[in-house]
Amino acid sequence: MGSTTWRSDRELAQAYLDGNPQAVAAIERVVRASLGGFRTAFAADLDDIVQEILLEVTIALRERRYRGDGVLAAYVSRLARFHAIDRWRKRRVRHWVELDELGLPASDPLPSQQVEQRDRVRGLLSLFRAMPEECQRLWRMLVRGASYRQMSEKLGVSEGALRVRVLRCRKRAQAHRDREEV
Repeated sequence: MGSTTWRSDRELAQAYLDGNPQAVAAIERVVRASLGGFRTAFAADLDDIVQEILLEVTIALRERRYRGDGVLAAYVSRLARFHAIDRWRKRRVRHWVELDELGLPASDPLPSQQVEQRDRVRGLLSLFRAMPEECQRLWRMLVRGASYRQMSEKLGVSEGALRVRVLRCRKRAQAHRDREEV
């Protein structure tokens, strides 16, 4: 900004506020030079960011935040860099949205996933049928959402005894599955 047109930075600041084209160009050169490290990151938005910073400089000068005791170029450069850093940080924040909230139609599973799912269901049904009738009855009640209390009342046994029976059925099913996998 080393122009001989202004005797001091205060004069340059006032000329900028008055809309002097040379003063505006001088301040803009400082802003653009200060954004050098951000040029590639903000390539598409660089002109908009420069305008935002020039507006910020204008407001700061009108509110007399720059008192004239320091170098105006350093003050403008600091404003520009802080603005760019804030903009960079905001850009990096990710706003997560659940896919259900977007209202997108549910995608169908891939054919391979459909086959895997069918095989899993067939395996579970086969396992279910291989279990004793008592285990099948307990699992039906559980799948329908019955609590252990409701099941114990219906079967006439204590909740503790019922939990033991369900645990034994699980162990039988696991043992059966282990034998089938071998």
